[in-house]
Amino acid sequence: MLLEWYRAAELSCDRAATLAVRDPRIVCRTLMVTTGAMPADQLNLDAFMAQAMEYESWDDPADRVRRFFNEIGQSHAYAVRRVSEVMNWVQGGEYDRIVRGEYRTREQQANVRAEAGDAFELYAERFRTIFREAGDNIASMGSQFGGVAEQVADWIRSRGGSSSGDA
Repeated sequence: MLLEWYRAAELSCDRAATLAVRDPRIVCRTLMVTTGAMPADQLNLDAFMAQAMEYESWDDPADRVRRFFNEIGQSHAYAVRRVSEVMNWVQGGEYDRIVRGEYRTREQQANVRAEAGDAFELYAERFRTIFREAGDNIASMGSQFGGVAEQVADWIRSRGGSSSGDA
């Protein structure tokens, strides 16, 4: 859980960088270059951003399970996921809202209890989704592995706080 929090904090830093440079493409290009073994002029930003936008919607069950288990122990989110998160944040309107100056300032009192509750719910739902999807993806591979896959899927789903797979 701490690694997930650490990766989420890194995504917050990416958002802050986007606000600082005032251009999401600069942040995306920087993330792309940090993962590439080539100079930036030999990389295709548009193709990398398209890959990032497909990252969350990739439907290959085996790949989603592999990606889940690869990411769970990482201290840093993969660059393609980070770009996906930045673009979703920008497209969701939060970037433009903040640039327009629509945010809470230091002079405005925060409801810490409500914000902590919202954060708890966000992370709880994120973990329920991770475990549900991992269980569902393993179950969908069941034809290859027989009843063992369904048993593993049920166990993973139960770790997410739901025995039926529903959040």
